[in-house]
Amino acid sequence: MEPETVADNTPLNKPLYPWFGSKRRVADVIWSAFGDVRNFVDPFMGTCSVLLTSPWPAKRTETVNDLDGFIVNAWRSIQYSPEETARHADWIVSEHDLTARHYWLVTEGKRIVSEHINDPRWHNAEIAGWIS
Repeated sequence: MEPETVADNTPLNKPLYPWFGSKRRVADVIWSAFGDVRNFVDPFMGTCSVLLTSPWPAKRTETVNDLDGFIVNAWRSIQYSPEETARHADWIVSEHDLTARHYWLVTEGKRIVSEHINDPRWHNAEIAGWIS
């Protein structure tokens, strides 16, 4: 099966992680409606699929937002610690682990990840791997 393509026929690979509410399938409609804008702001970054599928070269200001910091942490972890992030993402799927990790992420993890505001290089590869 061939990968989906964007307007300039470059492959549109699957997002790095699943995301409820992803706009990937309607990205072409969004860009068609917006056109080649000078300033693009995505208030709900998710997998960043709209920005990453832009049919135009990045000659604009691009801003993405993330409410709780988990997405910013994932992107930083992939950039700064890709092997460690991959190691934490590579785990057998079990309901017990998913439940325990989810509980820990919404309690302790949310507090820990808030550190991303204080240091532009701060990241936690374990948390990033768990949410992928």
